[in-house]
Amino acid sequence: MAAARSEPAPHGTSVARRHGFRTDIQGLRAISVGVVLLYHAGLPFVPGGFIGVDVFFVISGFLITRLLLNSLEIRDGLSDSRASVTPHETPSARLDFTGFYARRARRILPAATTVTVLTVIAALIVVPPLRLESILRDALFAALYVPNLHFAAERTDYLAGSEPSPFQHFWSLGVEEQFYFVWPLLLVALVALARRRSGPHPGAAPGAHPPSTASDPRVRLLALVSAVTVISFIGCLAVTGVSTPWAFFGTPFRAWELTLGAMVACLATLRVRIPVPVSVAGGWLGLAAIVAAALLFTTDTPYPGVPTLLPVLGAAALLWFGNQEPHRFGVGRLLSIRPLQFVGLISYSLYLVHWPLIVLTQEAVGAANLLPLWATVCLAAAAIPLAWLLHRLVERPILARKLRDRRHGRRTVAATAVLTLGLAGALVGGTVAVGAVPLHSGRSAESAPLALDPIATSFVPENLQPSLAAATADTGAIYQNGCQQNIVRAAVIICEYGAADADFTISLFGDSHAGRWFSALDVIATERGVRLVTFTKSRCRSEESDVLWTRTDEPSCAAWRADAVAELTANPPDLIVLTNHIGPMPGRDQQILEGRWRDVTAQSIARLPPASAVVIIADTPQFAASPVDCLSGNLDSAENCATPRADALNAAVTSAQKAAAADAGAGFVDLGNYLCGPTSCPAIIGDTLVYSDDHHLTASISEKLAGPLDEALDAWLP
Repeated sequence: MAAARSEPAPHGTSVARRHGFRTDIQGLRAISVGVVLLYHAGLPFVPGGFIGVDVFFVISGFLITRLLLNSLEIRDGLSDSRASVTPHETPSARLDFTGFYARRARRILPAATTVTVLTVIAALIVVPPLRLESILRDALFAALYVPNLHFAAERTDYLAGSEPSPFQHFWSLGVEEQFYFVWPLLLVALVALARRRSGPHPGAAPGAHPPSTASDPRVRLLALVSAVTVISFIGCLAVTGVSTPWAFFGTPFRAWELTLGAMVACLATLRVRIPVPVSVAGGWLGLAAIVAAALLFTTDTPYPGVPTLLPVLGAAALLWFGNQEPHRFGVGRLLSIRPLQFVGLISYSLYLVHWPLIVLTQEAVGAANLLPLWATVCLAAAAIPLAWLLHRLVERPILARKLRDRRHGRRTVAATAVLTLGLAGALVGGTVAVGAVPLHSGRSAESAPLALDPIATSFVPENLQPSLAAATADTGAIYQNGCQQNIVRAAVIICEYGAADADFTISLFGDSHAGRWFSALDVIATERGVRLVTFTKSRCRSEESDVLWTRTDEPSCAAWRADAVAELTANPPDLIVLTNHIGPMPGRDQQILEGRWRDVTAQSIARLPPASAVVIIADTPQFAASPVDCLSGNLDSAENCATPRADALNAAVTSAQKAAAADAGAGFVDLGNYLCGPTSCPAIIGDTLVYSDDHHLTASISEKLAGPLDEALDAWLP
């Protein structure tokens, strides 16, 4: 998000090229950070505002490559200099790497470090202990310049994550910092490669014509950078089909956006003159592509991938056509207006401060009490003066101090290393200290079988199963042995449990909620001596309408469902158990909702083999936010982390499923009364933690539900 730049010249196109400064790029920065700001504020008319980061990548790649080419002092036309040179002069492909890295550190780290420290301090005040440990760990990876790799390893869903980290936006800084570390070295190698066989032909007489365009080192360099871009883009597409988090956060798979900007910088060295009408139209089309992506893309858009080309190519077009002489009808005139110049000036600081401001305010009021739109908009607006202060007090003073010589550069790099290690050490210590804080009340709770209308445990027991710290990992064997298919892949994973040679077979078919019911069914299969076969995939329901069954925004779901049904039809089990995550749908017309889901359930049952009995298990409760984090801050008042029953369950869908199952001769099981009392659903029952997050049952509670579920399924079991 932070690229090399000089302080802005006075506004106006007449000075847009002074000292290499371009007001159109400053305006483009403003638009980029603006759509991100509006998206994070929750404004509905910019559902694709996340594309602002992609635009920043292109700008960064362009500016840093232009800076490097000029710093190399190439005398054969590779620089952007206007000096008259011959293409045969010997270049000097040397670069002051220490100075380069020192300048990048001065540009990026002071503001980022300031925001990191202030965010950690604020988190210590408003965040519950269990959540705090995770945030401090995120801060540590941010301080070490690898937050993107951390979020990829954690399989973070940037576009749909609940309770996001206040450091989640640092992922883009990680990508840029890693790119800045590698790109100068690679560019020097590419420049050296481009120069090979680029001199005069052997035996050429003095005054002979210069070599052909194909042998021009500038053209060869452009071709080499283009090859790097294509390789990275192909890698992005390939990895997206395997692991979306790695495609989203991984530097090698995002580098093509930065190297596309580098291609524009290389193209600029050729000094190709574009007809004025073409450059004017091209600039406006580039801006239109960016705006269209921000307005039309949504969190359901496959991203990153082919759709990313729209905003990225739009940004590249703006940079390329903006490199031509300014024109009064060009897009540069709009991008040079004072408000955009101001926002562009503080864009880096604004990007840094706005996200933790919104996230930590939400933490302060409680994740269950979602901030209204007016509040998030006010917070986004408040980020602007805060960003201006950060720019004036931190960014600008540091940048105003020029590097005097290489010794000064080395001292800057050394100071950066010391600061980084010191901050990382402090964060490690803080994480360890927070992790040592007891996450229980010091009292024990009795272990008892689940009963109807359960009595909530009003404190966090020291014998809690699983513990709060282990809650997210308490998923059950089906997740741990790879039998739960992930979000991206479409292949049907078939796993068998219970008695392998049994005459009776149960098939479990559904999404991640089906995966959480596995532990209960596994106990039943073992005790009854029957065979259990699983067909489960996260975020892919086995109950969908005919339209969504074949046409969905997640193509892997359609393929997975079709293949799973084909397998069930080819080898019909005695009993098929359907259960899925549907969740509450507040604000929806209950009659319409009930009618729709009655059709959905009927259509889904009709697809299953008629030789198999079918039973639907009603959906489990859903909280507004994870009760696990809430409990860590309410060790002696666990009742504060319960949720109203009416808000947690979808009565209309439950009624629809029950009616459709009866019409189709299928069974319906609702164990909601074992998880909720008459008015509320507790987070802890006896000594057992019920949920691992806001809507998934723990494997521990699932095992305890085996008894009630076995009793409910008795009519269909041998």
